Amino acid sequence: MIDSETSWSQHADDYEQLAEPLTLPYARKLVDQLGVSVGDAVLDIGCGTGAAAVCLAERGARVHAIDFAEAMVSRTRDRLAACTSGTTFNVDCMDGQALTIDESSKDAVVSNFGVVLFPEFEKAIQEMLRVVRPGGRFGLTSWVNPSRLNHMAKWADAVREVADPHFEFPQPIGWIATETIEKVTDLFRMLGVVDIEIREHTTTCSIRSVNWFVERFNENPLALSVYESFAPQLPRKIGQRFRDLLGQSQEDGPFDISTTAIIATASIQK
Repeated sequence: MIDSETSWSQHADDYEQLAEPLTLPYARKLVDQLGVSVGDAVLDIGCGTGAAAVCLAERGARVHAIDFAEAMVSRTRDRLAACTSGTTFNVDCMDGQALTIDESSKDAVVSNFGVVLFPEFEKAIQEMLRVVRPGGRFGLTSWVNPSRLNHMAKWADAVREVADPHFEFPQPIGWIATETIEKVTDLFRMLGVVDIEIREHTTTCSIRSVNWFVERFNENPLALSVYESFAPQLPRKIGQRFRDLLGQSQEDGPFDISTTAIIATASIQK
């Protein structure tokens, strides 16, 4: 998984168009499950282009959103400024693995498909817990194993068919540690948190076209990090095969993508 700030900043616009339709439903579920109240001070780690931050602001929370990519931070700031909720907010460029935030200063902390992708996942989790007050809440979302995500599995199949028959999906350690209810349950118990609530949820979203989706997916930081080791002509061929695999039963028009993710929340002991 690529972790370059420059790469994520360069793809902020595509990320909002491509990824947010997939992640937003889970952000809403996460905020619901967390039980955010009006006036709560809530930190959003790895805010991306602001999906969870906007959901929190709409609930009346005092949002502090952070991301290490400046373009993501800028977009989230603009979206929160446009919210009609009137709540106060801060948006900062910050490393979620080394927060410059006071201990026990937040009522809640969330990360919507954020910390699970961080290179130093364990440090990020400890930082989440450090800044939540006793009795406060924290929550995260994580995709299930890529083999259970249709678009991810088909992209990996395309890579194997075109470029590398031994290709293994580059799944970060945090994603591996949170890809099932059982794994998250073990993690949360090890952390000593209480009021644990973990659910698996599936949702479907409509994408404008197969061609549109493949073009943007083929240029996202994950795909580009994989393509770095391939011959220059192979990414285009992988994209073509990926398009074929996605579009076997449909013309190039709107199509649905179903995804499944883990939504996990808990409380810090008082």
